[in-house]
Amino acid sequence: MLGPGFESVTPGVLILIMIMLYRYFTQLFDCSAVNWTKYLIGICVLMVIANIAKISFFNPGHVSNSFVLEKGEYIKLRGQKITKKSLSKLSKKYLEDHEELLECEKCLILTEQAQKLEIVHCEECDICVQGFDHHCGVLGNCIGKQNIKNFNILAWSFVITVITTYGALFLALACCGQTAFANSETPKLN
Repeated sequence: MLGPGFESVTPGVLILIMIMLYRYFTQLFDCSAVNWTKYLIGICVLMVIANIAKISFFNPGHVSNSFVLEKGEYIKLRGQKITKKSLSKLSKKYLEDHEELLECEKCLILTEQAQKLEIVHCEECDICVQGFDHHCGVLGNCIGKQNIKNFNILAWSFVITVITTYGALFLALACCGQTAFANSETPKLN
């Protein structure tokens, strides 16, 4: 299931910027002693792009009342058995009279289930998310249970990409001196 980031332009722009920066920095120097660093930078950039896509375009753990109770599963509230089918049949008046039973009135998430599954409502996406950490405005999606690992990998891979890129530039300068940058007055971004 695609997340709300699918509608956002920002992830696509970030991916294009990463590709352009890769092309720029790998054309910046020409030193045969450190050509292998271009492949290393490429792998780092691919990791960043893959994690941006995974975080932005896939479900972070959205939950609605249809996912809280599986078929045949039930919970007991005030001595009554509530199943998936009976939950959908609850009238709005009953829910208004018993607000303490609901954690989220918009998504019809029961308090007991929300506490057990660590469900929080995201105001930006207007949906409940399991394991909610925060809403990332840059990537246009919530960071939740299903994409928190990718978010951490993205942060570290971005740092590693920057360190690797500048390390390669300094290595080219150290190994080949000024001749490493002699052939490229202004790198082309196309």
